[in-house]
Amino acid sequence: MHVLLLSILIVTSSALAQPAVDARAKHAVQLYYEVIGGKRSFDSLSADEKAQVSQVMEAVRRDCGGKSEHCEAACEAANELEEAAQDLARCAGRHNLDDDCGGKFNAVRSAHDEYQSTTWDAGDCD
Repeated sequence: MHVLLLSILIVTSSALAQPAVDARAKHAVQLYYEVIGGKRSFDSLSADEKAQVSQVMEAVRRDCGGKSEHCEAACEAANELEEAAQDLARCAGRHNLDDDCGGKFNAVRSAHDEYQSTTWDAGDCD
């Protein structure tokens, strides 16, 4: 999982130069393990460190690997539904009266249909 976390962070942090990304990603993963291992409290971290640990936590939460085929599909569908719902919320939050957010709503409806179908197929997942 350590390699997966580093890979996710390196890909998502591509705005920085590669050596800086590698060092930052390794540091973020190290901080994550210190926090979940109880060696450091999340509250003791700087704002930047909290952001780094939160990014790792989000990557771990959204990771669908290592599950059965049906459970992985349901996990991925849940991630897509979450993203579609966030897009809809951002659209509504802009208060643009020229945009009824219908396209975003349809995307949520479609993502929900897929999620409903995959969770039905998945049965009991962790």
